[in-house]
Amino acid sequence: MADDLNPGKVLSALGNELRWEMLKLLADGSALHAAAVARHFDRDFDGISKHLRILRSAGVLKSKRSKDRRVEQYYVPAVFRQIHGQIDLGFCLFRLSEARPDLKEEPISEKPAPALPKSPKSSEPEDFDEEEDEETMPGFGEMLVRTATRGSGE
Repeated sequence: MADDLNPGKVLSALGNELRWEMLKLLADGSALHAAAVARHFDRDFDGISKHLRILRSAGVLKSKRSKDRRVEQYYVPAVFRQIHGQIDLGFCLFRLSEARPDLKEEPISEKPAPALPKSPKSSEPEDFDEEEDEETMPGFGEMLVRTATRGSGE
């Protein structure tokens, strides 16, 4: 399985800081659905779901669906977690304290995964400007009104 991985695709996927944190979150072998991961990172479901699909497409994560196919959970395959504290992709070895080998394979549960605690916000400055919390993004209707009044001579 590790031989099937494209190193460029894997490293490109893991080059994103959020996806790297997602790998660390799932390194312990837990299977989480996108909503639980979104709650953990305090992000929107759609964005998190996209990042999880990118990691799955790169081969770093696998997913499984519940019996009713409504819930899809993502996890790091056991083949990558053979040694405690390591994720071995064959061409690359990551040492993560979170990584644990599987003791036994368990089927996907029908109940939703428990909510994870939110990660603390980093106090370090970021390399990019973030939107200020004080200003809210105008709604679509408000933007239409602004656009319509812009041409009326205001």
